[in-house]
Amino acid sequence: MDVDVDKKSVIVVPGAAGSLSLDPGVAGGIGWIPGQAGSTDLPGLLREALDRPEMTVATACGGSILLALAGLADGRPLVTHERGQDLAGTKAARRGNWCPVAGLPGR
Repeated sequence: MDVDVDKKSVIVVPGAAGSLSLDPGVAGGIGWIPGQAGSTDLPGLLREALDRPEMTVATACGGSILLALAGLADGRPLVTHERGQDLAGTKAARRGNWCPVAGLPGR
């Protein structure tokens, strides 16, 4: 599927679905998946979309971690489970305005 950042639209970056391991070294785990997505063309395409005022980019859970890891979260509100904040690390935590989600398992 191609992403056309020239169209006025909404892009939703979903979270990860995989094993519950937060370890970025465990293949298939939710700690590994954002790093894999970050090594594709996706961060560049998202940067283009975020630079266009007619575009809306929304994230769900791990999608916000992908934006943070790619350096695309500066000054943007990010929502994820508090464990997800740990995945993004302190570098990303300084970049965004984390809004923890209440009522999720483990909270």
